[in-house]
This record gives sequence, C-alpha cells and structure tokens, in this order.
Amino acid sequence: PAQTTAPVQQPSTTTTSSSQPVQSTTTTVTSPVVPVSGGYIHNFTENGTQSSFYSITGNLSDAKGTVNYDGKTLTRCLKIETATAISFNAPSNGRLTLVFTEPAATIKIDGTKYTSSGSGIITADLSSGAHTVAKADAANLFYMVFSAAEGQPAVTTTTVKPYNGKAGDANGDGTVELADAILIMQSLANPDRYQIKPEFRVNADVSEPGSGVTANDALAIQKYLLGLLPALPES
Repeated sequence: PAQTTAPVQQPSTTTTSSSQPVQSTTTTVTSPVVPVSGGYIHNFTENGTQSSFYSITGNLSDAKGTVNYDGKTLTRCLKIETATAISFNAPSNGRLTLVFTEPAATIKIDGTKYTSSGSGIITADLSSGAHTVAKADAANLFYMVFSAAEGQPAVTTTTVKPYNGKAGDANGDGTVELADAILIMQSLANPDRYQIKPEFRVNADVSEPGSGVTANDALAIQKYLLGLLPALPES
C-alpha cells in the first residue's frame, strides 16, 4: 500500500511548554482515530528495550521530557540516533504508530522518511513481513504500536519469558563463550542479518542490566572469559 508522510486522521492536538528546557518539557498528544484492532504495544517507560515482538537496539533516556498519551504518562524514551535500530515482522497488513516528544519528529521506516504534521505522532500503513525503523533526524521515541488493519486477523500481545540460563549466554546454547560476544557485535552492526532472539536478550544484557544490549555487553563477556570479571550480573 502507498505510504505517505502525514497521518490519515485529523491532526492531533499538541501542547508544549516552550518556557522550559527540553529536559522538563511536557508534551500532550491525543490518540489518533485510526481503523485498527488489537496491537503489539511497546512502552519504553515500562519495558525499556525488552520486547518479544520488536528487536530494539539503542540508548534509553529519562531526561527528554514527559509525554502524555492514551491516558499514560510516559517518562522514558528511546533516543533515535545513528546506531538506533528497530525491526519487527508484521504478521499481517496493518498500521505502525510512533509517539515522539518532538512535534515535527522524523523517522525512516523501510528507508522512507516520514514526518509528523505537528502532533508528535507518525503513522505508516505497512504490509505483512519484515520492517525496519531507523533515524532520519535526531528524535526521542516514547511509545509505539503495530496494529492489524480492518479485515485482518487481530494481533494480540504475547509475552516470552526470559531464558532461564546463564547471564552472558546470548545465543542460548547453555554456555557463555566468545561466540556470545561475537553475536552481540554482529547484531549491532547488521541487525537485519544477525539477531539475538527476544528470549535470550535478557542474558546478553550484562554490562548494565536493564539498559539494553550494547557493545559494552560484548566487552563484559570477554573480560569474564579472560578472568578479569569474577561474574556477570544477572538482568
């Protein structure tokens, strides 16, 4: 289906406190009225970068303001930077909704640049299959949801329990070895080709548990294997 740079619904209301610095900005955006049902929701305030549906690589921040959306107060975001990467596999045609703190935020979805019309919300109608979200310009993403289009099977949220194995076991083979560090670096450099399964990401997040998978996790695993770290912290 054709993709456009503006949401199909009427522009949502946005109010921004312009007398305060960015760190204390509160943005209020209203929920878009769109023909969707069900959804894979990701709330960065509650879930960080851990998800059973989205593969998320990037840095989180609690100092980019507050967004009120869909009755929720959101205080934590994913910083949209060059190294930030989000990918997911849509089980059906549907709509991706992204909520930012910037009224005129931009983002690239499957290589196409989208711009919010001033609401801080970007929507894109997508077909089933693999999709990627990446930086267009610097922005801060607080919330996202992919929902099935009308006439499509409703998408339901599923939860995958973290792998009950060893911290550092990124590939889930039951051992902590150099291959785990290599997989982490490969997934960061080429997330389309190399991915850490969602249930194993909690084991890969060892340098600062809860901050998401980064190159520091690969370094921590190597230090552990060399005996420079007595143990890897559990997430």
